[in-house]
Amino acid sequence: MNPFRTIWLKLLSLGQRRAVKQEIDEELRFHIEQRTAENIAAGMPPEEAARVARKSFGNMQSVREHCLENRGASFGGETWQDIRFGARQLRKNPGFTTAAVLTLALGIGANTAIFSMVNALLFRPLPFRDPQRLVWIANYFAGAAGLSGETTRVANFSDWRRQNQSFESLAAYFAFFDFINYTLTSDGEPVRLQGVGISQNLLDTLGVQPQLGRGFTDEESQWNGRKAVMLTDAFWKRRFQGRAEIVGRTITLNNGPAEVVGVLPPSFDFSSIFAPGSSMDIVEPFPICAETDGLGNTLSVIGRLKPGVSMTAAQAEFNLINQRLEHEHPERGKEFAARMTPLPQKINGQFQRPFLLLLGAVGCVLLIACATCRTSFWRGAWRDGKNLRSESRWARAVSGSSASC
Repeated sequence: MNPFRTIWLKLLSLGQRRAVKQEIDEELRFHIEQRTAENIAAGMPPEEAARVARKSFGNMQSVREHCLENRGASFGGETWQDIRFGARQLRKNPGFTTAAVLTLALGIGANTAIFSMVNALLFRPLPFRDPQRLVWIANYFAGAAGLSGETTRVANFSDWRRQNQSFESLAAYFAFFDFINYTLTSDGEPVRLQGVGISQNLLDTLGVQPQLGRGFTDEESQWNGRKAVMLTDAFWKRRFQGRAEIVGRTITLNNGPAEVVGVLPPSFDFSSIFAPGSSMDIVEPFPICAETDGLGNTLSVIGRLKPGVSMTAAQAEFNLINQRLEHEHPERGKEFAARMTPLPQKINGQFQRPFLLLLGAVGCVLLIACATCRTSFWRGAWRDGKNLRSESRWARAVSGSSASC
């Protein structure tokens, strides 16, 4: 029989077991009555004829189970028997039960945690508008050692943004998160916070809208401009219990006032996307100006391609721009270039191999734990089941039952 049809019949049998048992009992009773009538016709007394008829069928319970199995109606009963047997075994062996539960709990917990990370970083699409048009742009000095190959300086970023024709917009964030730390001294106990500075247009470039409030204004994005911050969703809920009235209020950061202008959506977890292992609480504007250029190679740059423009064409244009900048600004260094990578590949690619290996490793641990528990736990059940099946087969063979199941 087709295995899918077999499974379907077994599932259907879960709601029809009582009706099938009644039908089988009626059919068996009919065959016994027929055999009894044949014996009486052969000259046996009625009582003797009935006894011989019943005896010819052998173990009636075994015959019923055989008929239920053929009808596919034994599925629910067998499952319930296995559950009851398992519960009895667990009660009889508390030491083994504790070890098995702890082993499986650790295995399942580790797999759940790792899969959640893998799902967020590798499988789930980026929470951005048209992520296939987003490009990671790294500035690197081919002839200089010890400089970051992932970041660029503010002056180069400003020139790229002004001179290119391939991107709708270029945005950036300050890549060195450890330098942006705050102490919040209002609204409860003082707490240390970690933040990240972003260019004014980063959220628009990514296609992310605040769930509450607004983005940063020109005034707030200037050097020594009015202090403003946005809260991450996790920190907003943890510190302010998700109260909407926090937007527009002034909080105290590093003994200075800062206005909360918005709250980021829960789908945009900056840490998990751009800085796994860190925990971002607030976002602040990062000024694109001469003062911040003095910090060196500090910006991570993201661009959104114009519709119909390929990354190859954008790369060729940036090669020409960088050649021109090398001659115009020799003080910035020589032999630098822009290296472009699709943003999904940049974010997912660096974690794909290690996370998949880790997922495979914890999966193997869970399989080993399950196999060990199953081997120890069900050895007795398999032996008992084998004996019961042998007994049923023997009873059917002896009975020579002619009942039609």
